Amino acid sequence: MEKVLRDKIEEKLHQYYQDDNFVIQGINRVPTKPGSIVFKIKIFDEVQGHLDLYAKTYDEKFSQNIIDMINLKINHDKLLIPRILDYYDEENIVLLEGVKGRTLSRSLLQHGFTFGTSLNAETLVECSRKIGCAIGYLQKFTRRGEQEKIGDLEIIHIKEVESEEYFTDTLGHDLMDYIRSQVGKFKGRTTNVAQYHGDPSPHNILVKDDRVFLLDFSFQINATFLDPALYVVSLELMRSRFCFLKNTVTKMEDTFLSAYTEITNENWDSRTWQLIKTLTYLHYLIIYWKRKKTLKNSMVAAFDRRYLLKKINEYRI
Repeated sequence: MEKVLRDKIEEKLHQYYQDDNFVIQGINRVPTKPGSIVFKIKIFDEVQGHLDLYAKTYDEKFSQNIIDMINLKINHDKLLIPRILDYYDEENIVLLEGVKGRTLSRSLLQHGFTFGTSLNAETLVECSRKIGCAIGYLQKFTRRGEQEKIGDLEIIHIKEVESEEYFTDTLGHDLMDYIRSQVGKFKGRTTNVAQYHGDPSPHNILVKDDRVFLLDFSFQINATFLDPALYVVSLELMRSRFCFLKNTVTKMEDTFLSAYTEITNENWDSRTWQLIKTLTYLHYLIIYWKRKKTLKNSMVAAFDRRYLLKKINEYRI
């Protein structure tokens, strides 16, 4: 794969950067979650210096979604996607320009610990507003005519949690049956579907000066409520790990939802939103359960699991 990628990029590198003389200095595979293949390509120009490109492979069933997104990116900067340099359709590889900056998660921590270079609360809240707008515009521009039944979505998370004895013992069959019954009440209701990011958590968001970038798009079609729930719950987890971030993160959540709702007009009643978030808590439980066990991952999972189990138990209350 590295040789194919090198040949492809070398052939068109002068087209990507017409006024520069970049050359490839190295291609390395980046450690990622299972099922994802990402390469980092280092290029160099004597005037511009070093620049990183990223190539990610996708299943061919997402080809049309990728093409649609590329066309959207050409016409709209509101999506906050880094520059898409190319799409090699035969290999289903998307080539993007790397962005230098800090992840939103690191920016939040630096803000909490009041480092000299940290972003202030107002800037972080503004970043969250931009993310809300970006996800809102993504859905507005790519919304499909068809709809999905809410009751048919996310049931997989209930099944996965029930398949793990640890979680069923901790949560209890009664609670899982209750959550399942609440999902069942939405069998007749539908929701809009559109392109969705798939993991808009703070570690997939880069902040550079006053600009914000969303990384690692899934290029999939799914229910519109998924991205907002994933973003808000990921912020909740940050807030639970670091209590000193509470005020800033709460403002970020509220600002995000306000910006998103203004663009999409998606506005769920409190009970529906609570169920959506509860299903998202189950989703994160499974993620932490399956994630490769390292010291760092285990420590984070221990904090987050306690919060997630607490919130799931609170749902019935």
